[in-house]
Amino acid sequence: MTDLDKGFPGGGGAEPPRLETGSMPFFPAPPAPPPPPAVPAPAPPADAAPAAVKGRVTIEDQVIEKIAVLAALEVDGVAESAARASWGATGEAGGPVPAASPVAGRPLGAPRPHHEVSLELSLTVAYGCPVMAVAEQVRAEVARVVGRMLDVRVVAVDIAVEDVRPPAARNAANAR
Repeated sequence: MTDLDKGFPGGGGAEPPRLETGSMPFFPAPPAPPPPPAVPAPAPPADAAPAAVKGRVTIEDQVIEKIAVLAALEVDGVAESAARASWGATGEAGGPVPAASPVAGRPLGAPRPHHEVSLELSLTVAYGCPVMAVAEQVRAEVARVVGRMLDVRVVAVDIAVEDVRPPAARNAANAR
């Protein structure tokens, strides 16, 4: 009988089987469990500085108008844009409040109802672009950008296409 038949490596006899140095067992151990999730840092003591500082943020109409104009100019086919914003309330037909109304002439820092805004844009569209498609793209883009950047609900984007211009590349070539 050989050593392999007895199941003992080495010289046979009563010596127990042993693993060779650096070898792996035939059946490896199960994988280690994942590490526990990170524990959030404890809250600061109550006598520490307050987490939120009180105050108010006022967003001027010019800021809303500039954001709307920049968003409109990102749409292909828009050559030029201008905007006018009004906060909160809407008129009888759901449009923006007329400029002469007391709501539209509200003083600086006055509360803005419901965080809603209405916009009026005037566009100049590049010649050759489908005017209605450009206007709809502008409406969607302006509502998305203004709503996201200012965390307000855009209730209306009224668009007036006031002019058509040759594309900018042709204007540059004609200027030479």
